[in-house]
Amino acid sequence: MFFWLLLAMVSIESLWVIVSSSHLRPSGDDYCFGQLVAKFGIFSGVVEWWNTWSGFASAMLFGNILVGFPLAEFSLGIASSIPFVVAALSVAFSFLAISKRQNYERHEAILFVAVVTCAWWGYLWLPYSLHLVPNNLGLMAVGLTHWQTINGTYVVQTCVLMILSAALARAISTRPRWALVLSIIIGLEAGFGGPALALSTVMMVSLIAFIYLRRKKLETAQITFFAAFVVVCALSALASVKLSPGSVHRSSFFKNHASLSLGGVWEIVRFTAIYPLRIWFFTFVNIGAISSGLIVLATSVLIRNRREDARRNVACLIWSGYLCLFSLVQCLVNRLSEYFTYSGYWHYASAQLCSFLSIMLLSVWLAERIPPLLVGRRARLLFLSLTIGAFAGNFFALHEMVESMSDRRKAWQAGPAPLPGLSDIEDSAGWQMGCWKALETHRQQMDPPGFRLPADR
Repeated sequence: MFFWLLLAMVSIESLWVIVSSSHLRPSGDDYCFGQLVAKFGIFSGVVEWWNTWSGFASAMLFGNILVGFPLAEFSLGIASSIPFVVAALSVAFSFLAISKRQNYERHEAILFVAVVTCAWWGYLWLPYSLHLVPNNLGLMAVGLTHWQTINGTYVVQTCVLMILSAALARAISTRPRWALVLSIIIGLEAGFGGPALALSTVMMVSLIAFIYLRRKKLETAQITFFAAFVVVCALSALASVKLSPGSVHRSSFFKNHASLSLGGVWEIVRFTAIYPLRIWFFTFVNIGAISSGLIVLATSVLIRNRREDARRNVACLIWSGYLCLFSLVQCLVNRLSEYFTYSGYWHYASAQLCSFLSIMLLSVWLAERIPPLLVGRRARLLFLSLTIGAFAGNFFALHEMVESMSDRRKAWQAGPAPLPGLSDIEDSAGWQMGCWKALETHRQQMDPPGFRLPADR
């Protein structure tokens, strides 16, 4: 009975947020993705990005598909809702792909999709709503709700990388040809995703290969072989990115003040050392992480208690550690790249996603060890109270997020609607306004009768 009650509750919560996401409206780069796809199309739009502004081909492809195409073809509420919902579902499916060895039944998998989706939103919004997180991580909650470019080019891209990595881990010993294809795809996606994602992936894959080399396992040669393909493809793609006309043009906007002198190297170390460690620490240590972890922990305990063949979940612990380290590496590499370009809280979206998945997988692993501790009445009451509190906090966070969607929609209809850490068309001479005007011209010419919502401008 508790299983079905929980499934009903989180399903209703998820549907409530999904329906409310029709209040979302575009901002920042969203307008430019929309107008570029309207003018060139999805794939020709990637070529245009490559030639004019960005060689990050995989990131631009995800952005064109999830952000640009909906804005060019659908009503604004639906257009901004699509990348927001797809990003949240991608997080949930990444979790399922990594924890596949648990062999969840279909209704259990559906429950986890709904639970992890709500947990992701709560993880972002609970600390922000209670002002219990550093400002840059608080801005992430706003950005990942109202700025769909981050969802498309950071969150979904990283989730696809995680899903492919989980498939590769299973295919290495059973389907080597499929593993080779996956290695190439993973390397190319990481390389064309940008320097931070590419270098982080190369470092982590190299570390895994080194660990297996030291263990001298039978499958070491296979793992090293596929790891080498990932590294070579990622570095080759990254070199292509750096040499693309768009990236060369873009880099001219940012002053490279690096120096190879002793003083210059020390400045880089000072710039890189503390800040990313602080970011990484607070992606794990915050009330949203605790609340979301408790929710998934309780769900895992519930599922294990109703199954007679509950499997050991050591793989979840290994993946949790891997993602924890991957998050740290991304924070460090992102901060280093900011020294040569510019700073932005959204650069750490992929790292925060990996931290979240690490927490969720750790919770699944803990579910195997919690029941033996709940032998007394007080222990069970304490666990139940903490779980109820976690769900209550999650509901509060979702309510705050939905209110934010509604409030910005009202502001957007009245005029420019910037938010902290989020630009809009408030600058009449800014690039956002230029992109919006071009997109609106296309929409006025292409929309069939009745296609647009009355709230659309």
